[in-house]
Amino acid sequence: SRNITTALNYDISIRNITREEIPQFKQIIEETGKRQGFEDKSLSYYYDLYDSFGPNAEFVVAEINSTAALAHLDQKISLLNPSSKQYEQQLQKLEKQKNIVRETLAGKESETVPLACALIIYTPSEVTYLFGGSYTKYQKFSAAFLIQYHAMKRALQKGITLYNFLGIQGIFDGSDGVLRFKQNFNGYIVRKMGTFRYYPHPLKYKMISLIKKLLGRS
Repeated sequence: SRNITTALNYDISIRNITREEIPQFKQIIEETGKRQGFEDKSLSYYYDLYDSFGPNAEFVVAEINSTAALAHLDQKISLLNPSSKQYEQQLQKLEKQKNIVRETLAGKESETVPLACALIIYTPSEVTYLFGGSYTKYQKFSAAFLIQYHAMKRALQKGITLYNFLGIQGIFDGSDGVLRFKQNFNGYIVRKMGTFRYYPHPLKYKMISLIKKLLGRS
């Protein structure tokens, strides 16, 4: 897709984080949650998942280094064919990307900056994108798309043909930003029944709910 091509031009790197980097990983999810309206998990949740799943859970982060990105864009410019009809258009696009790097990463020339992250679970039969996020100020780099591209390639390398983006709300009026992101990958939607909850002691449940409401914990 166009977003993946854009991200590749920036020479963004994708890697698995270490356990010590989980708080920084969580930070990206927190900001995304505030923007998209979902509640983040606790830090202990991430540590438990990391320890329990081992290599079957990949905590992936996309990063950029402005010096490397500009060098990569300059290389792509040098490889353009000046006699091509698309030369001017291609050159303008790459020069625009160089300006985005300079403006967005001003003052971070010597740093490697995290842009986006995702938590991917691998099983023998399918790969599951559990959740992910990206910093708002770095969204022009399309790093979240590149992470999915990376994970899908990893799935194929492992011989796994099913990539599960997990649940969407079923609101198809264009207002669901998470759904719009997932639709970029040309998958298909499997509609399932909604959540069913069974309460074996309904009176006890109502009493607990009332107490929580009175305590402001609902």
